[in-house]
Amino acid sequence: YRATVAAGEQSGHLDAVLARLADYTESRQALQQRVQQALIYPSFLVIMAFGILAGLLGYVVPKIVQVFTTMHAQLPLLTRVLIGISGFLRGWWPLLLLALIALVLGVRALLRRPGPRQAWQRFLLRLPFFGRLVRGLETARFARTLSILTVSGVPILEGLGIAQQVVHSLPLRAA
Repeated sequence: YRATVAAGEQSGHLDAVLARLADYTESRQALQQRVQQALIYPSFLVIMAFGILAGLLGYVVPKIVQVFTTMHAQLPLLTRVLIGISGFLRGWWPLLLLALIALVLGVRALLRRPGPRQAWQRFLLRLPFFGRLVRGLETARFARTLSILTVSGVPILEGLGIAQQVVHSLPLRAA
């Protein structure tokens, strides 16, 4: 934004530059809100699914196990596996929760380093739907920024360098 505002001051079109930046910021915020709203329902469904699964494994399966043990029936393999998973989760859930938290924190710390972050972003760009979406968003962000800069009077070579910095994906920024 600083280079754009400086170019607007130099060219005498500061009001137009600020209006374009305001429009850009508003459209970006609107898109961000739409994406967040679109993710609320799927997130709710995932949380509910895990809650139901935890309830089944923690409460329903042990009750069924009691019924089958009193009958001394031979259980199918899949049922025995489900009972084993239920017992494991009920016995080790605090340790599993700590391990999950440690894994999330470790991955976040690892992705702060440029090398692993670039490898992760390269992997994401190769995914069929998500990669195309990220490329489209990053290209739109780059083109919109370059457009604002060139209309504001910033030379194209300087504008390319500045617009490159708004690209979040390291592999795309290096391209």
